[in-house]
Amino acid sequence: MEIIITDRHNCLNDQAREFIQRRMAFTLSRFASRIQRVTLTVSDANGPKGGVDKQCKVQVKLHRSAEILITNQDADLKSCISRAVDRTGRTVARSVAQLVGAHRQRKRVSAIAPSVEFDELQ
Repeated sequence: MEIIITDRHNCLNDQAREFIQRRMAFTLSRFASRIQRVTLTVSDANGPKGGVDKQCKVQVKLHRSAEILITNQDADLKSCISRAVDRTGRTVARSVAQLVGAHRQRKRVSAIAPSVEFDELQ
């Protein structure tokens, strides 16, 4: 699992980058074999004006599946990142469960279907 952190407006220091790495690794480690790439982008919409302007966008590319996109906006950078990462974990878990369920359903149908020989039908 590759984690890419992008900072659009110089919002992140080394401590914040380390925090993001730890949170992402902890939240998504159980799905590491199914995740190809995680990109987290942090930006400050209003610059130094303040307000609810910190934005965090997380893109997750799963193996053999579509891309997941989570966005969050908050006044505090740490809470913005935490909420986005938590939502990402829940969304990835749901997507993986759907993929596994669909795969198991296909296996079950093929295992249940009886093999009928052509001679038996006549």
